[in-house]
Amino acid sequence: MRIGWYTATRPLVSLTLFSEGLSMEANKSRHLLRHAVPVWQARYDDLAEVQAVGKVPLIATGIRFRTASTGEWAVFWTSERPRVLQALSAHGVDVKAEPIRFRYTDPGS
Repeated sequence: MRIGWYTATRPLVSLTLFSEGLSMEANKSRHLLRHAVPVWQARYDDLAEVQAVGKVPLIATGIRFRTASTGEWAVFWTSERPRVLQALSAHGVDVKAEPIRFRYTDPGS
């Protein structure tokens, strides 16, 4: 997960899909991280962007999420990107599955 300059990867952070939206947060088993890793949540209907990022399998495969209402963004790094994108599509989310290069700048700027 990447929010601003903060980065944490699996298995430290989990992505949970609900009927109305999603949440990224430190795994419950990582007690120390729960205080350091921010929770990032978004409703599906507020997602302005769901974009595959990173082109190096097993090293840099992520999904960038950006909200329409605030422009906030986060990246979820996963080796299961196709499966996650398919699950998001099943929730009616428009996903861009063709990966682009990840840049460490605000995608809205």
